[in-house]
Amino acid sequence: MPLLENAKHERFARALADGKSAVDAYEFAGYRRNRGHASTLRKNPKLLKRVDEILETRGQIQGRGALAAIERAGLTKSKVMEMLIDDRELARKNGQASAAIRATELLGTELGMFIDRSGKRHTREKRFSELSPEEQEREATELMGRVKARLAEIKLIEGGAEEVVEGDAV
Repeated sequence: MPLLENAKHERFARALADGKSAVDAYEFAGYRRNRGHASTLRKNPKLLKRVDEILETRGQIQGRGALAAIERAGLTKSKVMEMLIDDRELARKNGQASAAIRATELLGTELGMFIDRSGKRHTREKRFSELSPEEQEREATELMGRVKARLAEIKLIEGGAEEVVEGDAV
């Protein structure tokens, strides 16, 4: 969709896309501040379509930028998972429990092990923090086994079928 014919409407649409409230966008567009008129204009279908187009274009531009940055950094899913495993091991070695737990959480999330806001259930009855140290160790060992298996799958999919080093990563 091209720019809106009415310049004030175009400024209003751009201000809404920037996250301004309707009344602030209305004033920004050059109108006298009026909550009612701003609300009415905000419901205009052509204007709403233009706001969606502006946001979609920005999203595409930002998405292309993010993809380019990922490519420049040489990041792949398997590389990120390897980095998380390494970070977890370093954190445990340095006695940084919260950092180790966070890395484990991110790995577990990739494996689909945790509840999300839509109400899916946990794979276990108790929270990790409620488990005994022995149960935590067992859970962590099991998780790392699943992480390594998932990492091997990802490497195969990405075409880099490098051998995953087996060992005690807990």
